[in-house]
Amino acid sequence: LEVLSPGQPVCRLTSEAQKLKQLASYGFSVVVDVPFDAAMSALSADAFLKAVQKMVPFSSLVVGSDVSFGKNREGNKDFLSKFNNEFS
Repeated sequence: LEVLSPGQPVCRLTSEAQKLKQLASYGFSVVVDVPFDAAMSALSADAFLKAVQKMVPFSSLVVGSDVSFGKNREGNKDFLSKFNNEFS
């Protein structure tokens, strides 16, 4: 929210430490915090995923049911399926 709505108060449900502890309890051994700034927020869904994949090469992603990413939230689960077919 600091990037998308500057000046708006940010209310976090969990601290960074709590998130990491919870993820570890589910078996995650590595968590990567990808920097998000104004330039990243302006990328298309395709460019956003390619940028993330360049920073942190991945072969799979874990996302929530309401995932959205890329400029104007154009990326979603359907987009991820297409992305997977193109790049796997």
